Amino acid sequence: MADVVTALCAARMLRLAMSVDEALMAMISSAGRLYDAEEVVACVRLFRKRGFKL
Repeated sequence: MADVVTALCAARMLRLAMSVDEALMAMISSAGRLYDAEEVVACVRLFRKRGFKL
């Protein structure tokens, strides 16, 4: 999940960088399909409740 957040927050050739909150929301919307839902919950908890920063 750390690689996903880092990748979404980095600018790419065809898209602008997302903020951490935008990246988390994108991961939440894809939980259970692209990403393991339990891992997304744990990742979001680290950023929102534990104050983790990139």
